[in-house]
Amino acid sequence: MTEDDKKEIVERLTLEQELRRQMSGSSSEPKKKSPWEMLNSGFALLILTSIVSAVLVPQINRTNAREEWRRKTLAENAKYKLEMMRACLEKYTALGAADPQVMALFNDVRNETPLGPDNYKAFQTRLRALKTKRYDDVAVVRANLTYFRGSQTASDKMTEYIDQSAAYFNSITTYLEMKRKVEVDPTARAQGTTRLDNLAPQIIDGVKPLDKGYQEVLTLLLNEIHDQETRYEKLDF
Repeated sequence: MTEDDKKEIVERLTLEQELRRQMSGSSSEPKKKSPWEMLNSGFALLILTSIVSAVLVPQINRTNAREEWRRKTLAENAKYKLEMMRACLEKYTALGAADPQVMALFNDVRNETPLGPDNYKAFQTRLRALKTKRYDDVAVVRANLTYFRGSQTASDKMTEYIDQSAAYFNSITTYLEMKRKVEVDPTARAQGTTRLDNLAPQIIDGVKPLDKGYQEVLTLLLNEIHDQETRYEKLDF
């Protein structure tokens, strides 16, 4: 073997060792990623998104549903309360409308001379119908009055007005019965006529305090209904 052959073999071995070294370095294990790099990877973000969708989204939906139910219930209650308050006002105005009707009846009785049996019965029927309607309206008003925030104050004023109205109705009933008695009983005519003359001005003067009591309660009801309407309009439906 010549020196040249030996030199070629050495060079070949040296080259093979260098190639092995380089190949060994390129196939070494890759550098490990940091926790943040792992979390920031596409796969990790996909996992996190799935967890959020499975856990947080249903909870958010349940919370939104409860809030929606609360708002809806609040709105329905407010609307129902407002309807009952308006129903109360409607019946109360009907009560007020009965006062001038009974006053008109009084004027008819007063001007009816003589007061015959047929007209007497007709007046009785009219008065009885007004009293019955008044009784029904009072029952509805008292029942719906509880929906007002200041129900105790309104109830006290209402009681005063209803008592005034009842006394007014009774005085007209007394006037009707007394006038009929004067017509049919000559012995009671003188005394009865005097009582009629005294009672008539009392009935006429009773209109103003009766109307005042009615207006006081009406103002209370209207103010509270206005406040309830404002609260209802401000609700976030």
